[in-house]
Amino acid sequence: MIKSLYFSKCNIILFKLILLLQFKLYSSLSSNHFGDCITKTCGDVNISYPFYVIDQQKSYCGYPGFEVICKDEKFPYINISGVTFVIKNVSYEAQTLQVINSMLLESFDDKTACFGAFQGLNLTLNNEKFKYGAKQSEIFLFLNCPPKTLEQNSPNWVVCGGVGVYKNESRLRDLEGKCKGVVSVPYDDGERAIIGNVKEMLEDGFSLNWLGNNCSTCRVSGGQCGYDQDINGPSLIQILAFGAFIGGTVTLISLVICAKRRNTFAGKVTFPWTTRADGNQNVEAFLKIYGSLASKRFTYSEIKVMTSSFKHKLGEGGYGTVYKGKLLDGRFVAVKKLKNLKGDGKEFINEVVSISRTNHVNVVALLGFCSHRNMRALVYEFMPNGSLEKFICHPGNEQSLSRETLINIAVGVAKGLDYLHRGCNARILHFDIKPHNILLDQEFCPKISDFGLAKLSETKNSFTSMLEARGTIGYIAPEVFCKNFGGVSHKSDVYSYGMMVLDMACGRKKVLVQAQNSSEQYFPDWIYDQLQHEDVVVTNEITDYGDRGLLRKLILMGLWCIQTYPSNRPSMNRVVEMLEGDVESIQMPPKPILCSLPRSEIECSDTLVTVSSCGQ
Repeated sequence: MIKSLYFSKCNIILFKLILLLQFKLYSSLSSNHFGDCITKTCGDVNISYPFYVIDQQKSYCGYPGFEVICKDEKFPYINISGVTFVIKNVSYEAQTLQVINSMLLESFDDKTACFGAFQGLNLTLNNEKFKYGAKQSEIFLFLNCPPKTLEQNSPNWVVCGGVGVYKNESRLRDLEGKCKGVVSVPYDDGERAIIGNVKEMLEDGFSLNWLGNNCSTCRVSGGQCGYDQDINGPSLIQILAFGAFIGGTVTLISLVICAKRRNTFAGKVTFPWTTRADGNQNVEAFLKIYGSLASKRFTYSEIKVMTSSFKHKLGEGGYGTVYKGKLLDGRFVAVKKLKNLKGDGKEFINEVVSISRTNHVNVVALLGFCSHRNMRALVYEFMPNGSLEKFICHPGNEQSLSRETLINIAVGVAKGLDYLHRGCNARILHFDIKPHNILLDQEFCPKISDFGLAKLSETKNSFTSMLEARGTIGYIAPEVFCKNFGGVSHKSDVYSYGMMVLDMACGRKKVLVQAQNSSEQYFPDWIYDQLQHEDVVVTNEITDYGDRGLLRKLILMGLWCIQTYPSNRPSMNRVVEMLEGDVESIQMPPKPILCSLPRSEIECSDTLVTVSSCGQ
């Protein structure tokens, strides 16, 4: 009975609020507040909501960010993301506008060199009000080219000592080394049967779509749209539509009040728009903080030119695809184009911050990065021999490494990890050491790469807090996914390193094939048993070991590094000392006490996992 009376009171409150709202709405029918928001004409273009003409209309006639400047009634101009465009045409039904960069339009007859001025041609849509139209391509405009190059490319000469080239043309690479800069200019090619010359294509401009409510229905009904500055949001001047919006809002608020009074909402009420992360804002904030530390920032056009529009694919990993590229100075690079990005750009920022702090022969060098709309890329030094994974995780691979090369790789990776743990201003924990993330240069010098999961500790504390476990199956330390084994620290990287060394010494897939009588046996357990019986398997596809003492050293070192409890594992500094010392000085470690894992989970893997807690 009490509940029934309570809801009756809530219903009465709602009814009174709606009646009050209706009274206010109908009393405002006589208002002429938006009477001066009629359509304006600038040149040949009609301007109406969401656009409005500055100095001719009130700001409430259009939406913020859609201000139009009408110069001498000739052209309508609009500023988008800091770049000024001439509006050539507007379709209010399709919510599209055809634009051309004003700087480009005004300079078509200017034959002087103006490389610096045209940096503004690159447009990054970061205001969430506009997006590129469908079926677009782009022209690369090479600027400040020498006279001889202009003569050789006279049909494609555009403006300002520049040569325009379609992205699929073979001349792209040749011009890259002759001109002093490049910018990209979009154009519409979706409905073109024949592509015209570059200048004609640029003069046509390109299309943009604006995001927001469509006002067509309101216009057809005889109303107008505008922007309500009192509530800082868009509104329809058509009163009934405006009333529906406000009425729904009041109803929602009233329901929340009633529900709160009944204590039916447990805990804090959170609205999604108050917690949504903006990845681009996070990246830009990072650049302000670490601007002097971060590597060179490339434009999206530069990334596309250096990779020939992502033509040569080198490989693919958990966080992105890697392409081969070439810088203007002739150096080859590896460009990792990130995918499956989280909204806050966490992995991207992690990698840039982590590697920007490093300078070591065994850590891959980050030459630059790119953050353009939703595309983010990292530019690394090129490693011609690829990853260690292809030499040790593929049965039947004809490529082999000598025993000296393998031990040098093991020592090099250990030195690189020791540097990350002790040699930087902040301790860097990698959390994803595995063969796939060890790159080899021309001389097979190893380089630690892929810092997407790394964590920085400014104070070099012994332990690191983690909200979730991360890493690759078969290489994750026990304490990372189960706190009962101890705290997460630099010793977690030591464990991953140990598993990788065992892969190098014995070849995990080969070992699993040969362990016929123990199909589900834990890989390190199998190796430990073989070592005790002096019957270590040598895999021919990796190397032809002549010195079994070296093989024994690698295995002993790996087993020490994968001890179950972090306190029993050596530091990376101690690992280097043992690898460079005599095998007789390395004692037999205790047998790891972890239970067996299914074979499918411990083979060489590039599968990333996240685990919230350990099993019971």
